[in-house]
Amino acid sequence: MQFQMPRFLDIEDKVIGPLTFKQFIFLGGGGGLAYVAYTYLGWTWGFVFIALFAGLGISLAFWKPNSRPAIVMLQAFLKHYTKNRMYVWQRPTVAERNSEKKVVEEVEKVAERRNYDHNKIESLSWSLDIMDRELPIQSGSSVEMNKEKIEDK
Repeated sequence: MQFQMPRFLDIEDKVIGPLTFKQFIFLGGGGGLAYVAYTYLGWTWGFVFIALFAGLGISLAFWKPNSRPAIVMLQAFLKHYTKNRMYVWQRPTVAERNSEKKVVEEVEKVAERRNYDHNKIESLSWSLDIMDRELPIQSGSSVEMNKEKIEDK
């Protein structure tokens, strides 16, 4: 016994004339809101709201940005502006700035107390250069050039 496989699952059924049920609801809702705006505000004062509600209904029914229904974009827009946000960076408070200044001052004091001798650092550097003599030599490397300088002196 063979069964027929359903096809075109992503296409909605046309229920009311050439419109799907969703399109009919969107157009009916937009038209209904436009009618309410017309009855309460009149044509002259309600024109902005009539255009807004009618345009929203038409765009939700027929407009598909990036091949997706406009209601998806509207939901994403509302979700973005109503949810809580987590900010990664915030301006530090006055207390935090003062504590950072104190830490920097303490570090500077410690650095001043330690008296680094420039000659001592040079001698350590020189001894490290001399220790490089025992490493294998690669042609054209900086190690080979340093060894030549040491041997010349």
